[in-house]
Amino acid sequence: MAKDKSAKKMKTESLTRCSACGRELLPNEWECGNCGRTARAKPSLIECPACGQQVSPNAASCPHCGETVKKQQTATGLFAALAIGLIVGLIIYYMVVSAF
Repeated sequence: MAKDKSAKKMKTESLTRCSACGRELLPNEWECGNCGRTARAKPSLIECPACGQQVSPNAASCPHCGETVKKQQTATGLFAALAIGLIVGLIIYYMVVSAF
C-alpha cells in the first residue's frame, strides 16, 4: 500500500497545471488539451546525422537509431572563438613587429 502512495505522489509531483484553466498537464504536453493554451516552451530539436529524425539537443544518443548525437556548435560560440583568435593574433603580430 505504501508503494502505491509513493508512486501516486511521484506522478502528481511531475504534473503541472495549465495557467489558464488549471487542467493537469503531462510532462510531454506542450499545449493544454482543454483550452489550447501553450503550457510551456517546446525545446528546439536537432536532426540526427545518422537517421535524420528529430532529436532533443539534450540527448546523448538518438532514441530512434541509437547513434551518438554530437551537439551542434552555435553561431554565437563560433563567432566568439573567431573574435578571440583574431584579437590574440593581432596582439602577437604587434608584439613581433614592435620588437624589430
